[in-house]
Amino acid sequence: MAKTQRRKAVVPDRVPSFEGIIVSLGEAGANAQDGLRISHSLAKRTGLEKWRIEPVGAGDYVLTPPARVRVTHARAWTLTRKLIADRAVADAEPAFRTRGHDPHPSQLAPRGIKGAFLFPDVTPRPGALADCEWSLKLCRIPDAWAYSQAQGRTSYGESVMVAHPDTGYTTHPDFFDPARVDTAAGYDFLTGQPNPVDPLSGQNPSHGTSTGSVIASGIGPDGVNHVTGAAPAARIVPLRTNDSVMYFSYLNLCRALYFAADKGWPVASMSLGGAFSSKALLRALQYAADRGMILVAASGNYYPAVVYPARYEETIAACACNVDVLSLDSGHIADGIWKYAAQEDDVDVTAPGETVWRARTEPGGVYLVAPSDGTSYATATVAGIAALWIAHHGLETLRQRYPGRQLPTVFKEIVMTVGVEVPAGWRTDRWGAGVINALKVLKAPLPGAARARGFRRAARRDVAGEAPLDRIIRHFPEVPPGRARKTIMEAFAQSESELHSTLEIYGSEFEFLVATDPDVRQSLLSRMRPTRARGAAKVKTPPVRQMLSAASPELRGQLAR
Repeated sequence: MAKTQRRKAVVPDRVPSFEGIIVSLGEAGANAQDGLRISHSLAKRTGLEKWRIEPVGAGDYVLTPPARVRVTHARAWTLTRKLIADRAVADAEPAFRTRGHDPHPSQLAPRGIKGAFLFPDVTPRPGALADCEWSLKLCRIPDAWAYSQAQGRTSYGESVMVAHPDTGYTTHPDFFDPARVDTAAGYDFLTGQPNPVDPLSGQNPSHGTSTGSVIASGIGPDGVNHVTGAAPAARIVPLRTNDSVMYFSYLNLCRALYFAADKGWPVASMSLGGAFSSKALLRALQYAADRGMILVAASGNYYPAVVYPARYEETIAACACNVDVLSLDSGHIADGIWKYAAQEDDVDVTAPGETVWRARTEPGGVYLVAPSDGTSYATATVAGIAALWIAHHGLETLRQRYPGRQLPTVFKEIVMTVGVEVPAGWRTDRWGAGVINALKVLKAPLPGAARARGFRRAARRDVAGEAPLDRIIRHFPEVPPGRARKTIMEAFAQSESELHSTLEIYGSEFEFLVATDPDVRQSLLSRMRPTRARGAAKVKTPPVRQMLSAASPELRGQLAR
């Protein structure tokens, strides 16, 4: 009898999939007709003349290979550097569908344990289970509604358009209303179709409905568990950019941001993100902010560092808290933060995100209302409060007073100065300025002008201007920066000055590997934290070149042997 060959287990979809290369032509490509002409000439010069070319927005174009052409990660980075070397190119980066701010369960499970998808168990807080509107009350949202009414203002976010890049929408009765969910204005960037309905087929079915319900569900009936949105009269515009927050595409988010900014919508709620930096994403955020859009983003779940786009200064980065956060003494204040939220000095503000009630549609059309956890819900709450603020003051009034980027700058300043509750023992270096308070946000006097330099807490670093080595170090918050720096220098066998020059060319690829491959990160982390226990056997780690087997030949050539 022939022996059956045992196949190695493979985690499905664990490896990021290549989507294309985003090329920035700068001002030369701002006109679509000129940009396409330049892009076609560029593709011909670089041997990519058979690749499809499409505009992304504002001088950015994506080059995608023919359907039958497979491009490996290594090849993608090699081609990207070839494009960057062309005189017509201001910048370029490969686009991948990769892990999002919720990692795939396999990336949290111990290796070798079949089926061990170990998302940590979370015990719901009793106070949150007893009151389906606790998150609204914690942020003084009903009081903000009443204040607007007393002032003779619109009080529920009436007609404020909220761009909502996520998994699309469903017709959940607690959420969907044609007067509230503007499906006609939405778009599906996954299929290129105008109808952004959620097919409920990805790793996170109904995520868009769940987060959208926290923004703008109608006021629910007393005595029945329901979802009430922070801005129940706002208009959600579903923009389907992904089918999961475990897998994420910067390319589709960029497309959605340009799309929404050109429509003039004043708020974007981004309950998603990725672990590595992207200049293309930063350009899209800057484009949207320059057109007056308030950008709210999730700090991230389970990953040890704040994800992108939340790390960029153009956004308001939201961390997640629970129902007890304002009632704890200073010695226990950390217990008020959802322990699986990314917590760093990149966080701007905190909002409810643990045991938050939301709507969910199960495959097969089963409608549920139940609590859930995640910085996604904190993001949705902050975005809803942004809609309340805009409706209270009037969008056109705000735009006339604060044109362009000044509008989101003023809102961010209000939120992070007078628009929060700051409990005793609060750590601004981990959880932002405080817990957002909608009543304080609406009562805050409007400043005479926005700050010319924007608004950023002094403690928060300029992420957009970070050197490549510093960006990579930020993926290892568990170890002292000096130790992380030394380990990476050893990996390349270069001095710090030499390494800075090397990483200007290869840093984005190295960061991508660290952020998307848990084995790469863990291997580097083991070098940064060597075992010191007495009598413990020394763990032999593989050579760095072997560890980065998926790297391009050019990057591997830079690494120590």
